[in-house]
Amino acid sequence: MDVFETFKARERAELVQGRKALTEHIFGQVAVGETDRQRLVVSGLAYLKSLERTSVEANEIRSDSQRSDGDRDFTAPAKSS
Repeated sequence: MDVFETFKARERAELVQGRKALTEHIFGQVAVGETDRQRLVVSGLAYLKSLERTSVEANEIRSDSQRSDGDRDFTAPAKSS
């Protein structure tokens, strides 16, 4: 986690969620027989990066959706003649 934290400033809640997800991932790797520390570290960093990528993509989709909705809010209703 220390290595991951140095890449980008993160909020505490984000770190807590990441730490929990990483713990579950690493325990899963150990459960299927992975014991090499270096492989576990690389696997953990790759896993955290994939979580971050998924989170960024979800935020972009949400942001685009809100912008679309916001555009509709500023559209004036058609005048009836």
